[in-house]
Amino acid sequence: MAGLLAWAADVVGAHGNNHELSEDRIPIVFTEDQQKYVQELDSKASSLSRSIQDLRLRLPSPDISRRLPHILAHSLASNAALALQLNAHSATKEQVKMHSCAYFRLYRHDRVKGEEKEVIGLLASRLMAEGNGLLRGEKGRWKWRTVVGWSVKAREERRVNEGAELRKVTLQEENAAYEKAILNCENKLQERMQETDILLQKLQEMDETEQTLMEELENAETVLDARQSGKSVESVDASEMTAEAGLDAEAAKSDILEKLDNKKKEMSSMDEIVQDLEKRWVQIQENALKQPTPAQREKLLDKQLQSLMEQLAAKQAQAEGLVGEIHMKEMELERLKGLWRKIESSNVDGNTARNRFGRSTSEKSSASTDYMFDKLPYSTGGRTEHQQRLMLLRSAFVMYILFLNIVVLIKLSF
Repeated sequence: MAGLLAWAADVVGAHGNNHELSEDRIPIVFTEDQQKYVQELDSKASSLSRSIQDLRLRLPSPDISRRLPHILAHSLASNAALALQLNAHSATKEQVKMHSCAYFRLYRHDRVKGEEKEVIGLLASRLMAEGNGLLRGEKGRWKWRTVVGWSVKAREERRVNEGAELRKVTLQEENAAYEKAILNCENKLQERMQETDILLQKLQEMDETEQTLMEELENAETVLDARQSGKSVESVDASEMTAEAGLDAEAAKSDILEKLDNKKKEMSSMDEIVQDLEKRWVQIQENALKQPTPAQREKLLDKQLQSLMEQLAAKQAQAEGLVGEIHMKEMELERLKGLWRKIESSNVDGNTARNRFGRSTSEKSSASTDYMFDKLPYSTGGRTEHQQRLMLLRSAFVMYILFLNIVVLIKLSF
């Protein structure tokens, strides 16, 4: 092929120098098959250029990585808010401890006496109750309602602390997960950018191959022109050269067709790769939109906490009412016991008075005393049953409160 091209260049150069031969030059006449082949090559070249332009339009913009920093901003804001809450809570705890220590020092001082000492002791005990959940009365006995109130407050503070710690841990985990997701997205974006660079390089290579194919076509046309001009000079040599030229042209056509088929296959594979990448990118964006932000999750948790605290307040009010009812029942029991003792004492006095008379009266009094002594175990049994019922009610109430606390902790944990 190189020798034929050199010979064609020499022939073209020789004819370019002779003005007489240029005037007598025969115009190029293609056959129908050659014209069809040239038209097919032109259409394939135009389709290749269009597909290259479409691929360039399909490539994503380089500013995709600027769409994700809002996730990092939300996570930083939530971390700052949590840090402020924790600092405020620790500061309030330290203030309560300092005040309680100061009151206890005053209480132990020798100069403070009488009512001042009692007031300072009450204030110190209340501050310690705010810190530990207990409150002591004036005479050293534990008051049920005040203890329940301060214990509830202490539990609420502990739950708030635990909720804040859990929020901190969950937000840290979410931030770590979001950082991992951002790193994965950045890695994927870098991979996509590398793939785009590879695609651009392949497009440049395809442009270069297209240019080489066009040059080969032009060279083939020049060879055909030279061979047709050689036919007019030498008829015998022309017949031999036409056969060789036909074979060379067919070989060149087959090579060009194979190259075009290979390029078409490469283009189809590149189209499939680009479509897969677009689908993956769309899925990544949809997943990023579906996942809720940490601010939304924190709002939901706050709403759940408020509802649970309201339920706890209602249950505590019910518990205080039940405690009051139990106290009233105990007072009624004590009053009934006193009445029963008075009745028993009056019966004993009546029996002793009756025993002073005759046998008939003694028999009646013995029968009445037997009847009363027989009746005593029944009444004591009734009292024990009532006490057992009260104990069962108290144990059921305590178990109910424990169950409510467990449910609240489970809901806060999830």
